[in-house]
Amino acid sequence: VVSDFARSVIQPYVDAYPNLPQSIIYARALYDALGVLGFSYILDPTPFLEFSENSAIVDYTSYPRETLQRKSGDCDGLSTLFAASLQNIGIGAALIDVPGHVFILFNTGVAEQDKAAAGFPDELLVVHQGTVWIPLEMTMVGSSFTRAWQKGAEEYREWSAKGKADIIDVAKAWETFKPVTLPPTDFKAPKATREEIEAKFKGEIETLARQRLATLSADYIERLKKSPQDAAVLGQLGILYGENGLYAEALEQFQKLLAIDKNDALALNNIGNINFLQDRMDDAGVAYQAAQKAAPGDTGIMVNRARLLLRTGKKADAKKLLQDAAAADPRVLRQYPDLAANLGVVK
Repeated sequence: VVSDFARSVIQPYVDAYPNLPQSIIYARALYDALGVLGFSYILDPTPFLEFSENSAIVDYTSYPRETLQRKSGDCDGLSTLFAASLQNIGIGAALIDVPGHVFILFNTGVAEQDKAAAGFPDELLVVHQGTVWIPLEMTMVGSSFTRAWQKGAEEYREWSAKGKADIIDVAKAWETFKPVTLPPTDFKAPKATREEIEAKFKGEIETLARQRLATLSADYIERLKKSPQDAAVLGQLGILYGENGLYAEALEQFQKLLAIDKNDALALNNIGNINFLQDRMDDAGVAYQAAQKAAPGDTGIMVNRARLLLRTGKKADAKKLLQDAAAADPRVLRQYPDLAANLGVVK
């Protein structure tokens, strides 16, 4: 039941937003799907607060499929459902146990040393077991993922500062508390479509992407204020804008590079990439050829030119160019297996 729910929600989001970590895209879709389906926070007969303060009381929590059926739950029931949904699609989950309450932490998959690449402020992130995790307050179900994330981060900072935030990794807990197998059921998981999610939480993905881009670009912008002609920073900022679909802003940075050096291969190659992505094939070809002239041995540029030639129907020329690139660097065929397969280029 949980598998059907989780996978039906995330399937339309596969590769849909390349400018955000996929773990965040999926977690956001799952959380907001609960809001679309009308889930609500309702206290159990024995609230978690009462149980957590009295060891003589035995707590009750719903199995995830029971919470799906009831469309409601206490903090522990909702957190269990969300953790199970995440684990089902390969995203690590943990419970954060604080006095009288429990909420969720999920693994972004971003390594601790690459924390800056996550692209969100430190106060919204938690480093745990060498990777970057995101806290989420499940009792806010029905509100946006962004608000639940902000609330979870506030709670984590408050309780961790007091030394009272206990992180319980779900996968680790399975070593002691073995998962049970429930009997078959005729109950079918509720469905929430991508259209319904985006209608209810309109613009949320775009807002998250803008926030991430602002965080990632802030250091580059500050460095350029001090040194406007820093070629390395201009190039990095241009690539960042391009990866996030801000093509006009990316082109502006690459044009600044060309003003410094009209034969800058990185700028010319990336101008070609932007034109290619926007289906301006003639302009892309001119830029790629100029880039290749500036850096004749650059196999990355050769691959880009081969991709362009294939797109414009010149398969034989594309194959010859890819073969030349592979002769210069055999790793090209491993790095671009789809292109190699399309052109019939083998080792």
